[in-house]
Amino acid sequence: MILDTYFLVRVHIDKHILEYGPYLELEDAVCMLVDHLPSIIMPKVKDKGKTIYKAEVHECMIGREGDWETVAIRITENECERKFLI
Repeated sequence: MILDTYFLVRVHIDKHILEYGPYLELEDAVCMLVDHLPSIIMPKVKDKGKTIYKAEVHECMIGREGDWETVAIRITENECERKFLI
C-alpha cells in the first residue's frame, strides 16, 4: 500500500454512485462492503425490485485540489442485477 492513502467504498446503484469512507485500513473498507453496506442501501432499493449493482474499494490520495484521486481499485464486485432481501 502507498503511504498517505485512504480507502473509499464506491457503490453504483442503477445510475447513482454512493461513496462511503474514508477508511484508514483496507480491512475496514471491506468490512463496510461485506457486513454493513447491504443494510445501509436497502432503503434506497427495496421498492425497485431488481437493481443494477456494482461496488468497488478504491485506494485514494487527496489531490492538489482537495478531491479524491484513485491510485488503485483494490476490490471489485462486478456489475450484476441484484435483488436485496431484508
